[in-house]
Formats: sequence, C-alpha cells, structure tokens
Amino acid sequence: MRASGTDRLTAESGSETSDAGILLRLTDRLYRATSKDEVFDAALEAICDALGCKSASILQFDEAYVMRFVAWRGLSDGYRLAVDGHSPWKAGQRDVAPIYVADILQTNEPTWLKEVIAQEGIRALAFVPIEAHAQVVGKFMSYFGSPHSWSERENEIAVTIARQVGFAIERWRAEEARLFAERELRLSEERFRLMSEDAPVMIWTSDSNGHCSHLNGLLRDFWGIDESEVATFQWQHTIHPEDAPHVASAMATALATRSRVGLMARYRSAEDGYRVLQTEARPNYAPDGKIHGHDRRQYRRH
Repeated sequence: MRASGTDRLTAESGSETSDAGILLRLTDRLYRATSKDEVFDAALEAICDALGCKSASILQFDEAYVMRFVAWRGLSDGYRLAVDGHSPWKAGQRDVAPIYVADILQTNEPTWLKEVIAQEGIRALAFVPIEAHAQVVGKFMSYFGSPHSWSERENEIAVTIARQVGFAIERWRAEEARLFAERELRLSEERFRLMSEDAPVMIWTSDSNGHCSHLNGLLRDFWGIDESEVATFQWQHTIHPEDAPHVASAMATALATRSRVGLMARYRSAEDGYRVLQTEARPNYAPDGKIHGHDRRQYRRH
C-alpha cells in the first residue's frame, strides 16, 4: 500500500508529557511481563493511548513465515480471517520503514480488500514494523475510523513502541532458547545415565568443579556407595596419598585448558584395598559453550 496525501487531518492525541508517561508505563509493563500475552497487551494499550486510534493489532511471522495475528483490540473475527497473512514485508527483511495509509478508499488496493477494510469501519491504517536483531519479525497496526494523516510526533512514538516490543521479543526468544537448551541438556544427560548404568566399564561424570554428578553401577559397586550418596561423595579421598598430587594437577590442568586427560592412579575400593585404575576423561560442554564438567571412563589395571 502507498500512503495517500488526500484528506489530510492533524490529530495530536496528547502532549509530550503524556507521551512520556505512556512510554514509561509501557517500559515498566514490559519489564515486569511474565508472558508474551502480557507483552502484547501492554503494547496494545500503549498504541491506543498514544495514537488515539480506534483499534490496534500485533502480528508476527509464524514458522512458515506467514504473518499472523497474535493480539488485537476492536477487530472482528471476520476481518482478521479475511486479511490474515497479508504483509508488506518479508520475514527477516532489513531497513524497512512504517507505512501510513491516510484513506484506504483512495488507494490502488484491490476492490475486495478496500471493501473488507471499509466494512470493518476502518478508513486509515498504519503498518509499523517490529524488528528483532534488525530483522522484521512482525508488525503492529493502528486503525482509524476516518481519514487520518500521521504527524511526525505520531511517527516517532509509533517507532518507539515498535522498538520496545522488538526488544521484548528478543528477550523472550533468548529465554525460550535457553530453556530449550536446558531441556535438551537434561534429556541428553538422562539418556547418558541410562546407557551407562549397566556398561561393563566404570563410567562417571563430574561438574565444572570436579564433583561427582553421576557414577554408573559398576563404579558405585567399586567404591561401595549408594546412588543417593553420589552428589556428596568425595572421590578424591579414595586416591592413594602418593598419587593424589599427580591426579589433582592433571585434572586441574584439564579443567583449565578444556582438554582431554589420561592417567593411572591407585584408588581405594570398598572390598580389597587399593586398585590401579586407568582414567580417560574428556570435557563435557554446555549448550552455551562453557565447560560443564568431564565425562570419565575408568579401567581396572591391577
């Protein structure tokens, strides 16, 4: 759509002071929001209050890159169904600007579309892009029941609201990605524990501080501990005193350099004194790239 220059009207809905108050309330609500619905509700309120519009909506690209309504005020189901999927921009597009339509009836849009919009009681529309990481992820729309021309003040506040919403979307996407990564990590660890439990070799994992996070069945039997005791088990106390400095140094170096390590040392078993074990350990990384600990395999030598 192209903005029309006809039927220009000036509609200043509030002073600069009230604009500042509206934006301050929006910022506060976005900061406190605990769900996307709260983010969208806060944005719709700010749009309607700041622009004095009849109705408003927020749309986002879905997984198929189709623009869909996610929140709205003052729009019928029929209207939303009729215009669903329409967007002047493509998902991920950069360097876009708001589009203001002063009077839909004065545009070159298809007749059916103008009729649908007019039947909804809408004459003027604003398309304001919502961006995350400088790419279009959606838009907000403001609607007026009569021809309307947007002032510079209205353009500035519309862009500011869209940026605030974009920042909120970035935050929610980052949080969703973090939660997904944590779920995947937990599932991966659980699968590892199930697979290693009955393995014919001693397998265990440690956290980034070297504390035990998992011992498989064979290793728990070797050290004579119950599964409920793993979290507090001090495996370092089972190392032969003569070997302890070497093991501590090798493991500290592996943690510091995020590297593999292989060594032999004597460990005290639960039944028959010290046994020589060959340890092979490799770093285990968290989804964010930080070292999560080490996965270790130990083999009895003597």
